[in-house]
Amino acid sequence: MTLLIAVESLVLAGWVCLALYGLMLSIVTWVTKRREAPLIHPRHVFAVVIPTTNAERIIGRTLDRLSRSIRYPHGMFDFIVVPVNSTDRTTTIAKQKGAIVYGPGKRRWRDRNDAIQSALERLASKNKYDAYAILDPRADVSPGYLAVLSDKLSKGAKIIQTGYRFAGSSKSWKAALAAALHAISPSLFILWSGRFRLAVGLRRIGVCLTKEVVEKYGVRSPSITDGVPYMTRLLRDDVAITFAAKAIVYDHGHTNPPIRSFRRQLAMRWRLLRNDAMALIRDGYEWRSGAQMTGGVNLLIPPLSILFIGAVLLLGLSGYMHGTTLNPMSADSMLVLGWEIIVAVLLSLVLCRLVLIRAPVLSYMALPTLPLYVLWRSLQSWRWERSRRSSPRPQQPRQSRKGSGPRRRPVQRRRAK
Repeated sequence: MTLLIAVESLVLAGWVCLALYGLMLSIVTWVTKRREAPLIHPRHVFAVVIPTTNAERIIGRTLDRLSRSIRYPHGMFDFIVVPVNSTDRTTTIAKQKGAIVYGPGKRRWRDRNDAIQSALERLASKNKYDAYAILDPRADVSPGYLAVLSDKLSKGAKIIQTGYRFAGSSKSWKAALAAALHAISPSLFILWSGRFRLAVGLRRIGVCLTKEVVEKYGVRSPSITDGVPYMTRLLRDDVAITFAAKAIVYDHGHTNPPIRSFRRQLAMRWRLLRNDAMALIRDGYEWRSGAQMTGGVNLLIPPLSILFIGAVLLLGLSGYMHGTTLNPMSADSMLVLGWEIIVAVLLSLVLCRLVLIRAPVLSYMALPTLPLYVLWRSLQSWRWERSRRSSPRPQQPRQSRKGSGPRRRPVQRRRAK
């Protein structure tokens, strides 16, 4: 029993360090956010990239809403609509509203990520734009959105993650679950202040990157939409992602963020730990880079959702093993009390995130059902990945070099004796 208490005490001490670490950095972010310098005069030309699929009902309203919201010098930004294999009037309506449309040309894009990557590569081949901001077709932005991004770029930022506010339906249970997932899915380091140049995570909405990043580092393998792998790749070259709290994106949709299966998450996490985590910490210590060191620590620490769900399960297990004794001198009682404090601290972090993104009241009620919802979505993702691997791929005939028909095997002639 003594050995079991010692092991549980070590696990509890590790959870305490992680919770205090995240809480301390959240306080640092809140304090330093009020000490930002005034904005520099706009000097960058932006391409606002909007990937969409069959959005003829909303693309017109989206472009009108963004045109009214953005306060930036006229002629220094363009809307680039990227129709992902659309079959309706999305392209026609976007052109009527004055947007530039980038289509796939003679080929067909695989998915939304492929469309974003291709559009960024085509934009980088031109000398017109300095940076590219990626928005969702249901998103709105704050009036100074591009002005804040231009200010960050003038101060040396190369890739920026903007702030996020949930502006979807307040009476939909699906929207409430989406807001709760946005609050609990990112790691502890998503909203760190750029004042101390710490590692910041990436979301799928509101990313801004410069032409230099696209030309030098590319947007494929890993994809720009895969937050942790792409952030890690940039950190290997000491390129830190800057967080712009005053450039706010308002999400009017209620699309739930993608959830990978647990098997795929563990495989990706193990690959990053083995290849990048310790290397980033070592390079950060050698070159005195806070971004590289915190990026390596970020890979070692599980996501906030795993920490919170694990603490709740361990609290229940500890209460079952040790009972509910209230003797302050008892080690069993102190362990149970410690797990209760950890759960309270992590729950306060989740609630602070819900307040930060202005989630609807219904999302607070959806928190108890969130573990079951995440498990169900993970099982769906696992089934989809399994069916995709098991489905046979169509075999295409080999093309000959001269003609377009199938390649024939040359006739072998026997050598005369």
